[in-house]
Amino acid sequence: MTPRITVFALFAAMGCSSKIADPPSTLATRLFQHEILGVSFEIPDSWQITTEPTATGTVLVFSSLPGSPSHFSTTTLQARPADTGDDLNNASLEGALVRAHAEVVKLSTFAWHQRDPILLAGKPALRYGLEVELHESRQLKHGVLCVGNGLLYNLAYSATPEIFALGIADFEQILHTITID
Repeated sequence: MTPRITVFALFAAMGCSSKIADPPSTLATRLFQHEILGVSFEIPDSWQITTEPTATGTVLVFSSLPGSPSHFSTTTLQARPADTGDDLNNASLEGALVRAHAEVVKLSTFAWHQRDPILLAGKPALRYGLEVELHESRQLKHGVLCVGNGLLYNLAYSATPEIFALGIADFEQILHTITID
């Protein structure tokens, strides 16, 4: 059985950066708010939002409309109750990150590209990047792991290398506008 992961990604035009880039100003956006998770951020007007059940809860999947060039890239938000070990220090965020990717870390096609401490919405966070091949498809995945409101948030963007650059500006917009209450 091939493991399935929820792919979270953040690359800066196929590279990694620990800085949150300034978002483009030409995108028409709307405010996404999730009261239960205590999070809000701007997303492109045209994005659709779906939910998928996972073993640890629900993941919100944001994607462009079918037929658009970036439809097969996704941005995801997953939140679960923070464990007692998931506090605001970088060592515990690093441990939570490794646990979140336990199924794919052991694959020979897995590689970390980045794990850097940053601030997200004023909270300590860990920005990460990885690459993995699943189901004969190479995926670039980068995201941000953050603790707030008693939850461990994993916000990420992913795509194949061929289309990765198409959605990175939208993901940077999210990182630039996110609030965690």
